[in-house]
Amino acid sequence: MPEKSRKKAQEDKTSRLIYALNHPLRRLILKGLMRGPASASSLSRDFDVPLTNVSYHMGKVLKDECEALVLVKRIPRRGAIETVYRLDSSFVLDVMDWPAIPEPLRSGFLGLALHDFLEAAIASLEADAAAPKKDSRPRRNSGYYLYRPVSADERGQREINEAAEKFAKEVAAVEARCAAVNPSDLLSLIVGIASFEAAPVPKADRRK
Repeated sequence: MPEKSRKKAQEDKTSRLIYALNHPLRRLILKGLMRGPASASSLSRDFDVPLTNVSYHMGKVLKDECEALVLVKRIPRRGAIETVYRLDSSFVLDVMDWPAIPEPLRSGFLGLALHDFLEAAIASLEADAAAPKKDSRPRRNSGYYLYRPVSADERGQREINEAAEKFAKEVAAVEARCAAVNPSDLLSLIVGIASFEAAPVPKADRRK
């Protein structure tokens, strides 16, 4: 792709992400979808928000206008159809130029993402450590966890960011390949990538 076309495509993705984040209900919906596929009716119950509002922002805005959601399945329920969506990982992973996202949208979204990611990681670790229940299905894998501080110069930081971008593209490629797999054979995974400058810990918060 020519550089000019690539830049234009990047700007379009960034604009769609900004638009998606620029509403409190849409941010709430995205937070819910970070935890896994969901329907408008399930999120309406979870967040105690009118179904018509959730349906509009989820289907009309996030899926059609922002192209942030992917259809998972349609479930017939009492004469109606319940539509289940998942968050398209490339919607977030492809937008690597986070400084282009205005505050407080950037920090708010990343804060929610980090909070939910840590909750999911802790729950997964606890599940792996727990004794298996009788007649439970064996786990197909236990996951991979990496968290540690790194000392690097500016060049090292750029190299880490480039590695994160490469990994994000590989994750998106895996997800695209698995789109054709039978849903019953799919695992629900949480994948996280983070690299940021560590802020000094306030004295009051330091352990004595």
